[in-house]
Order: sequence, then C-alpha cells, then structure tokens
Amino acid sequence: MFVGPASPNETAPRLSWGQAIQVVLAYPVYLAIMAALIALLAVWSVICKVVATLLGAFTSPVATLEAIPRNWYRVAMCVDALHPPELVPGLELSGIGAGFRFRDVVPSMTNGTSWLQRFLAAVLVCITALAWLPAVLYRYSLKATSIFYAPLVWVVRSATSKHLLDLEDIAHSAPEKAKRVYSLIVIVITIVPILLYSWWANLVHGWESHIDPSFLRHFVFVRFEIDLWHVARFAGAILTLGLYFFADWAHRRSAHGSPCPPGVFKEVVRTVTLVRGLITLYVLACGLWVLWPIFKIVKLPAIGRVFPW
Repeated sequence: MFVGPASPNETAPRLSWGQAIQVVLAYPVYLAIMAALIALLAVWSVICKVVATLLGAFTSPVATLEAIPRNWYRVAMCVDALHPPELVPGLELSGIGAGFRFRDVVPSMTNGTSWLQRFLAAVLVCITALAWLPAVLYRYSLKATSIFYAPLVWVVRSATSKHLLDLEDIAHSAPEKAKRVYSLIVIVITIVPILLYSWWANLVHGWESHIDPSFLRHFVFVRFEIDLWHVARFAGAILTLGLYFFADWAHRRSAHGSPCPPGVFKEVVRTVTLVRGLITLYVLACGLWVLWPIFKIVKLPAIGRVFPW
C-alpha cells in the first residue's frame, strides 16, 4: 500500500502528467475508503478497551480496582505530550503489533521520493491520525482532570510491606515521592487559610466571581467552612509524611545493627495503607457528589458538612 524508499542504485520513477491526473482523480476514492477503515479501527480500539475493562471487572475485580490508580498515575504523571498515542495501552512499547503502532505507521507513509507521493502521504497521515484520536482525547481528559483525581496517587502500589527492603522503596521510589509532594500541597492549602484568614477570605471572594463556589469548596476552605473531607485529606497527608519518617527511622536503625522488628513494620505499613485508601475513597466520593451538579447532569440534595448529601 505504501511506496518504500528507492535504493541508491535505482532512479525514482517519474509520473507523466496523464498518470498524475489519474492519481489525483482516483485519490479521493482511496481516501474515502481509508477514512472508513480508519474510523472502524478507532471504534474497534475503543470497544476493545471497554470490553477488556468489563471482563477484568467481572473476572478479577480486585486486580481491576488496583489497576485504576496505577493507570491514572501512568497517564497523568509519566506520559508526556511527545509520547506516541496508543490504540491499546502499552502497545507502543511492546514488540508486537508493528502495523498498529503510531511510530511505525507514520514513517511508512512518509518515505516517498516524488513530490506527489509526499503530498499524498501528508494528506493520508492526517486522515490516519484520526484513528488515534480517541486515545489522545482519553489521555488529555485524564491530564485535564488530574487535579481532581490527585488523591489516587495515595493508593498507587509501590511498597509491598513484605520485607525491610521496602524501606528503600518508601524513601526513594517515584510513586512514594509523588505521594509526599501531593501531601505537602494538601498541608499548605489546609494550613495557609487558617493562618492567613483575612487575606484568604479576600482571595476566595475574588475567585467566586469566576469559579463556582461548589467547585472551590471541594479543594479549599470557602468562608472558613471546614468540612470533614478537608480534615480527612489533611489526615491522609500527615499519614503519608509520617510513614516516610517512620521508614527513615527504621532504615537508620537497620544500618546501625538494630533493625525494626519485621512484624511492627509490616503492621504499620498495612495500617497506613488501609486508612489512607479509605480516605482516598471518601474524598473522591465527596468530590463527585459536590461537583456533579456543576455539570447540570442531575440535581442532588443539599451539601452537608460531614457527608455532602
């Protein structure tokens, strides 16, 4: 379907004007067929993702739930704008499916030698890129809403609490560092409004003329109204930093020949992980309930102080 590059000993074939006119007249039909096939490919990739998710939810519900924060962390914090879009997650880095990888398909279309081949290839690339449009929209929708789903970073699995080598994992792994950065942000936006209330009240008053107060209320204090999900989020941040300092203390004890009992370390990590996971679910549930009416999907009951319903 695609014309490969000419070898050094070959001369690129020249098209006559008659042949060029025939190609130009036939190309719209070719493009229409290609557009239909590409649209089917895009729809099929979305269907495959949905079916795979549903099958995973029914056959391995626990593994599916555990994969949600990992997938969010990967898309929101690891994949940049230059990473090729993927019809199926992980396809670009795998050794299979060469005919469906963006980084392989595009070069195969743009290696023509004549100006006509290059022009037609440029048009074809633009149409072919539509097959990856759902993947691009999915990626940037997650990135655009990453601030709302940020508590998921707390439940990304990195430390397994099986042995004391996890001390290094808690101290130095990228997911654990991301958890601590988010926790510091939570602590700052919780403490600053309390310490600088007058300045904060004026700042929030200015925001309210541009941003829905319900949206603000989920993330920060509005008129010094402290809701339980603010307290829960603050507690999750303190637990995260506390786990880091505990791991650092245990690591220093181990380095001096008096390691922390494995049972104690295991129970501390398990307890913090469980409590922090419950806090994450609670904060996200409250956030969905608070922000749902903003999109005018359905009218929900009035917002409470402990639970939003």
